Amino acid sequence: MKPFQIVFLSVLLFQAFSATAQLRDSLRKPTPYPYIREADVMWSKKVWEVIDLREKMNQDLYYPLTDLTKRRSLFDIIKDGVLPAEDSKQVPLTAFSGDENEFKKRLTRRELQQIFSKTDTISMPDPLNPDVYVQKVVQEELGPSDVKQYWIQEEYVFDKQRSVLDIRITAIMPVIEKKNEKGDAEGMAATCWVSFPELRQLLIRNYVFNRHNDAHLLTYDDLFVKHMFSGYIIREDNTADRMIADYKGAGTLDALLEAEAIKDGIRVKESDMWQH
Repeated sequence: MKPFQIVFLSVLLFQAFSATAQLRDSLRKPTPYPYIREADVMWSKKVWEVIDLREKMNQDLYYPLTDLTKRRSLFDIIKDGVLPAEDSKQVPLTAFSGDENEFKKRLTRRELQQIFSKTDTISMPDPLNPDVYVQKVVQEELGPSDVKQYWIQEEYVFDKQRSVLDIRITAIMPVIEKKNEKGDAEGMAATCWVSFPELRQLLIRNYVFNRHNDAHLLTYDDLFVKHMFSGYIIREDNTADRMIADYKGAGTLDALLEAEAIKDGIRVKESDMWQH
């Protein structure tokens, strides 16, 4: 076989392998959660957690900032999920207002386009006088670098039939960093809540960096289902519908201790269920 024939055959084999891999990924489906009958739910609790991307353990959810061959940022996956191209056949993910926790207000495409964009001021030469720079306001799309946290809503459910405590994520929301006119950070801003069961259809087809083994591909769905991230509780379902920060102060030691107390309470409850 001549050299150019070997090269041509190698290219064909590579293209065939890539096409097969893409087809396989497009057909992947998330593993369904075990079915729990309502009569088998002995105890449940709903909590809200923060995944801070500035923590080292959570950086796999932040990078890459630009798409790679096999990896994309979680934010880009979510944004393309709720705002697919208008000529795409993909059904948009269900998105709700980030300002409430009951998922009553479903957002329209126009509202989502406003949420996932930002206004910035840049300096550019004056067209009439190139030696003079003027300030111009531009509209840009949000990118992965704008996201600093993810908020998730979780439900802890003790299934007496299987004698296990299941933790199921029901919704997720990217939280961006607000900046003033000078570009200085001024706290966080909510975007939108996305139905996590729907999002799993995309997460199972997108890979995240596996720091332990390059040979083993890890999907975003694996990461979330196995809880391979670090988070802290900011709210539990309560009578007054309050956040921990409302009665313990935002960013205080008391708030962190309260979050740990809630987690300890869940562990104690699980132990009580086993004894029961």
